Amino acid sequence: MRFDSKGISYYQITAIDTYSSKRVLEIVDEKSATNTALFAEKLEEKMGFKIECIQTDNGSEFMLVHPNSKGKTIFQLVLDAFSIHHTHTRPYSPW
Repeated sequence: MRFDSKGISYYQITAIDTYSSKRVLEIVDEKSATNTALFAEKLEEKMGFKIECIQTDNGSEFMLVHPNSKGKTIFQLVLDAFSIHHTHTRPYSPW
């Protein structure tokens, strides 16, 4: 099914718990560090349990360094606030 997006691109952010296969999805209109950070802030509440580790690729939405953050990304600052460890997939790896 298609819908009229009025020329706006949309992106899906997905978190999957590898143990239970529970998924949390969000549709955003911009692939950005801010949107991924906001998604991460709400993730534990939506999943319903403490998250210990998040694995991502090396996309700019996870790697953009926040000004005055001592070299940390805005995404990493959010993960640090929730004591969540961050790992990366190997480049060009679908896993």
